[in-house]
Amino acid sequence: MNSHKKTLLYVEDDADLRSAVSHHLSDRFKVVEADSIDQAVDIINDLAKIDVLVTDFKLSKIDQRTGLDVASAFRAKFSTAPIVLATGSVLDATQTNFITHGLSGQICKKPFQGSDILEMIDK
Repeated sequence: MNSHKKTLLYVEDDADLRSAVSHHLSDRFKVVEADSIDQAVDIINDLAKIDVLVTDFKLSKIDQRTGLDVASAFRAKFSTAPIVLATGSVLDATQTNFITHGLSGQICKKPFQGSDILEMIDK
């Protein structure tokens, strides 16, 4: 049955949150996890199909890159797949950044439950 599940890439640098949300999403999706922007971009480049992207906004404490960089790489390869951007930041500013990067998708405010992500995917 697992082979019939859609693939979801979940990008989150907080290991505990990533584990909890991935567990919840795994009932419905084959969840591929990444803990960094670089790892996420490598997965995007390596996999032939990813059906959904869920990414944290603030991932890198080293440079200025964000989940928008992951979303841009994802959108370049998977032009119609849903994107959910998770953020603990101010929603208006995050939404403006999302739009100015030419992206569309749902924005989920932290803290959230796995069921919140599923609702966003279904919109």
